[in-house]
Amino acid sequence: MLFRSELPTDGSPLPTDIVPGPGGASYSLLHLTPRTRVARVWDLGCGSGVQSVIAAQHADNVVATDIDERCIELTRQSAQASGVDIETRRGSLAEPVVGENFNLIVSNPPFVIGNATSLVHRESPLEADSLTAELLSLLPAHLEDGGHAVVLSAWLVTADSEWQTRVEQWLPENCDVWVGLRSTQTVDEYVDFWLADSGHADDVSLRDLWRGRLNAWQGTEVAFGFIVVRKRE
Repeated sequence: MLFRSELPTDGSPLPTDIVPGPGGASYSLLHLTPRTRVARVWDLGCGSGVQSVIAAQHADNVVATDIDERCIELTRQSAQASGVDIETRRGSLAEPVVGENFNLIVSNPPFVIGNATSLVHRESPLEADSLTAELLSLLPAHLEDGGHAVVLSAWLVTADSEWQTRVEQWLPENCDVWVGLRSTQTVDEYVDFWLADSGHADDVSLRDLWRGRLNAWQGTEVAFGFIVVRKRE
């Protein structure tokens, strides 16, 4: 089990059991998240626990969930080292919090589309960009009135649509929603970027496989950004 600071520096492929420490996406989510005092926070996909540790400083109760037991253990270690209390639970999406509501939900999920490199810390386990649709469907059901959910996300852009067109159809009706676009990349740019990130820059067969999947989903670009949901009172 490796943290990002222990990763190979020679361009070799990343180990599949990596649990990365805080990176650019983590810091983006930290800055986007409201820091008013709240009763309950849910960190969905807690990873190494950075979001939970910060949330514990302005929340009475923090629940951190992840599908990976290694992430659960690292979050426990992070909480202990930081001197904060965090409740950890293992499970997929909302399974560990059935019937519970929160004032704040934060999520830095595995948003990379295509699932081509088997790196569970970054690759969406669902087809195409359906993880984004799934999150926007389930999160409002776990928000208290007036509560916020802040999620990093990626979704496909097709030839006959703008970047916001696809995500608009998933937005919940009982909430105010702010969708922010950070960047878009063509299919080729997207695949090359994430192949390089994983140490597979020269893997031609993997590049062809990944591009083929995105093209089969009618994707011409991939949009990356954030979504802030506020449940109406």
